[in-house]
Amino acid sequence: DAPPALAPANLDKISRPVILAPVVGILIHLWTAASTEEGRRRLMRSSGGAQPPTSPPLHGLIGHIVETGSGCSIDAFRYLTRMQWSEAFPDDATLPSKLLVLEKFVDTLETSLKCAADEAAIAGEEGADIPDEFLDPILASLM
Repeated sequence: DAPPALAPANLDKISRPVILAPVVGILIHLWTAASTEEGRRRLMRSSGGAQPPTSPPLHGLIGHIVETGSGCSIDAFRYLTRMQWSEAFPDDATLPSKLLVLEKFVDTLETSLKCAADEAAIAGEEGADIPDEFLDPILASLM
């Protein structure tokens, strides 16, 4: 006798806001903590014995997303701002202020991504004038 197959979850029964709330809560709390000088100092000290970071964690996350182009679309973060949070958490009086913080984080990320794209476009235009003999054949970078 074969074990019964697991039935796929009914997506109508899954509350996306409830599932994503912990992630959004972490983003909001880190962004809020990094917005004050004392909060930044506490974040820097809370490195758990590792080398203290040189910038608050969310600024590091934004930098990582911008530098690596990790395929992380700004639309994924905008999706979080458009969710019906008030339906999932109707009794949370602090929800509007938390959503403003989330919006500010997403706006900062979007601005950073646009600046990085503009800089890459400018660098690409400047690099177009370099003769092939000055480019590393393996990495296609300037030697």
